[in-house]
Amino acid sequence: MSAKPSGPTRLPASDNLRDVLAYQIRLLRVEKGWSQERLALESGLDRTYVSAVERSTWNIALANIERLANALGVAAWTLLQPPAGAKPAPRARTPRSSLTSASKTLARAKKPVSPKPSS
Repeated sequence: MSAKPSGPTRLPASDNLRDVLAYQIRLLRVEKGWSQERLALESGLDRTYVSAVERSTWNIALANIERLANALGVAAWTLLQPPAGAKPAPRARTPRSSLTSASKTLARAKKPVSPKPSS
């Protein structure tokens, strides 16, 4: 007997559609009590493909999103809807010193070149 499937352990970033899709598929699959193998069978996809989609390691075609949604009994767009409480991923901040250096380089590049006096 296989172990009972467990749901997602963390919310995905709301601006990462691949993670949102993986979260929603796994959540719905676990709510139905289905294994990845069962979802694969119901949707006509390979189990390893379903596993990769749930791990956010593969891109997925729209047709396959539709197949998974139909198997799970939901509209395809709901699989791409971020769950309540999901927030965008924090943006990496550029260190202030890098900005200053870049500004100086840009200023130097914009400086007009004065013509050389003719002899």
